[in-house]
Amino acid sequence: YEVSGKTYYDNNNSANYQVSTSKPTTTTATATTTTAPSTSTTTPPSSSEPATFPTGNSTISSWIKKQEGISRFAMLRNINPPGSATGFIAASLSTAGPDYYYAWTRDAALTSNVIVYEYNTT
Repeated sequence: YEVSGKTYYDNNNSANYQVSTSKPTTTTATATTTTAPSTSTTTPPSSSEPATFPTGNSTISSWIKKQEGISRFAMLRNINPPGSATGFIAASLSTAGPDYYYAWTRDAALTSNVIVYEYNTT
């Protein structure tokens, strides 16, 4: 992952890497035609419909505005949770179903980056 020009660990490929500019990806769909003795049916390629917005929001901007406070609260709640060592940033406070009470270096770095950014811009 690349954030502000910094390289982060990719847990799926077990490698560190520098992200460069992405190559454009194209997808080509073909039409399917079925011919019966007296009829012909053509099915056009499926159109790519825009993703739906979260329930209750008419625009992504309004969802982001609402979600920002929720996400900030959750992020801050995971910094120094009760019973943890000073400076611990939990990936999740869940200890059962599933137990995900761990500190991931990448998540802690991204959280720290947000905290520093907000401190420097407010």
